[in-house]
Amino acid sequence: MSAGAAARPGRVATIVSACVLAVCVLASAGVVYASSEGAFTVPLETLSPDDYVDPAPTPTAAAVALPEADTVPTGPLPNVVRIQQAINSVNRAGLGEIGLSVLSLDGTVLVSESADRPMTPASSLKVLSCLTALSILGPEHRFTTKVVSSSEGIILVGGGDPYLEYASDFGQDQGSIQQLADLTVAALGSTTSVALGYDDSLFAGPTWNTTWEDYSDDVTPISALWLDGGWTEGYHEPTPADRAAHVFAALLTDRGITVTSVASTKAHGAAKELAHVQSMPLRNIVARIVSVSDNSATEVVLRQASVASGGDGSFASAVAIAREVLTELGIWMPGMAMADGSGLSLSDWVPAQALARAVVVAHEDPVLSSVLVGFPVAGVSGTLWSRFSDEEEAGGRGVVHAKTGNHNGVCSLTGFVQTKTGGVVAFSIIANNSWDTWATQDWIDRVSTAIAAT
Repeated sequence: MSAGAAARPGRVATIVSACVLAVCVLASAGVVYASSEGAFTVPLETLSPDDYVDPAPTPTAAAVALPEADTVPTGPLPNVVRIQQAINSVNRAGLGEIGLSVLSLDGTVLVSESADRPMTPASSLKVLSCLTALSILGPEHRFTTKVVSSSEGIILVGGGDPYLEYASDFGQDQGSIQQLADLTVAALGSTTSVALGYDDSLFAGPTWNTTWEDYSDDVTPISALWLDGGWTEGYHEPTPADRAAHVFAALLTDRGITVTSVASTKAHGAAKELAHVQSMPLRNIVARIVSVSDNSATEVVLRQASVASGGDGSFASAVAIAREVLTELGIWMPGMAMADGSGLSLSDWVPAQALARAVVVAHEDPVLSSVLVGFPVAGVSGTLWSRFSDEEEAGGRGVVHAKTGNHNGVCSLTGFVQTKTGGVVAFSIIANNSWDTWATQDWIDRVSTAIAAT
């Protein structure tokens, strides 16, 4: 049994969505999110010139209280016929193939349109990857970056912290590489000269998924050791571990330690630890991942699930454990396939009903609920901040909580919404082979708005 499964309470927690997780302003390198975690910049998942208009009035997110076990929802569910009629009323011109699933929080199918057909989900797949990691590791798990001694000097050992930063700027109990340098210098005592090795061997290779296209602008080659998500001056580092080690060497130098060399190596298991820092809890990592749609961090946390399960941390092992966990959770369906964790691969195939089911499962289990807390809120936060901007979509602003997905003719939206009657429903909408991305995105926003209005 996984650590997460062993720790799960046998009830549904009441979750008030943390819709104030992030509000954002545009910046040249992406979007700067001012949140309870501090300020951080990420690349936008999709952009349109129209998205730069901040629609008024600015909404606030609706606080949706989810039910305890054995209690009724916050209000009655809308009539199923009305939901279907509302969906059908939205113009479908130029959409391509559609998969759509609407479920009640007890898993009852309310609306199903090709919902069991596997489709390319794009970044909605991140919901499944994050559920896998939470299930295996638990929401309070932290990842450790450490420095150990060796016969030649010291070794910086990557622990797979996807958000190891140059400085701790998230306002959280989270270590930085600057802090690690301070602790290391203190541990070295009178030593003033060292050779520095670095070990990023926690995850087996390859570092790049064979099903990925030229996504160098979208993801860092996956490593157990990097800084700032593997970003340097707006670019993904091709060798992130080497860059992290050289930054660490510079920090040691600034603190009076002469670093005679920097080289890749492997730390022995019995090596003496000199210093360490830890990541923020996995629940915070997951919430950030789904809010800003972080491809690189998603791949790292899914590999962490592999390692924790006794695997080698490779892509193959990571997706294998995902299938195992998602089957155990009752989410995996016939025809599904995962080639990666982020949804960048066009070899990912997931039915809309599986994604909607994932939302239901996350509502049921406090161990998994961090995914829901991080869902972007329409017109308010994350990757939905600039969407739901016209009159037909305005009713969804502050009400629709969902993970986006946009990629090469693929648009998807997976989340939950409190309807006009007060009931909470889970939904997933996937469009493939769309010839007009923006029209399809508008259609999805209008459909989710229509569901909220029933």
